[in-house]
Amino acid sequence: MRYAYKPKNGLIYETTQLFDDDLPIPEGFIEYDGTVCSVPFYISKSGEYKSVPSQPSPYHEWDNAIDDWALTDSSIFRLRNELIQQINYKTERLINSPILFGGALFDADAMATSNLQIWRGQVLPDGFIWRDYNNNAHIVDSPWIDSILYAIATRRTNYYLISWAKKAEIDSLDIDDLLSYDVEAGW
Repeated sequence: MRYAYKPKNGLIYETTQLFDDDLPIPEGFIEYDGTVCSVPFYISKSGEYKSVPSQPSPYHEWDNAIDDWALTDSSIFRLRNELIQQINYKTERLINSPILFGGALFDADAMATSNLQIWRGQVLPDGFIWRDYNNNAHIVDSPWIDSILYAIATRRTNYYLISWAKKAEIDSLDIDDLLSYDVEAGW
């Protein structure tokens, strides 16, 4: 019986057994002595087959030079970018979420803000109604329109300020702090 493995990024995730000695080694596979290791495994510098230790984080990459997981400049760059994308997503979600105003929730996304802007500075008829997030009717006036627009803009600005501070923090953190960074905290 013969054995073969298929390397990927310096590690062996796939092995095969050839029960017939006359069968060719499959394309992309390399023949080895069949030492049984758990997959994935690697071949150390001394030629031993060794099981791969657990990957410390999704950002660690296997480094054949040291036979261990390591963080590279590109994986740290990827981690920073992913954290920034998570912050951007969180910021947009918060900005577009309903706002509590006057004891009720009101839509505060771009469409709602645009609709409110249409009525800004207008003399509203008596009994003018604006519907809240739960579709309840509220009688409002011009100062109410100005006030909710101000509240939406203020909240948006505050979320952007938090977002910018978090991004600046990410740029200044070392790798251990980046790996444990909680995007959800501090909003």
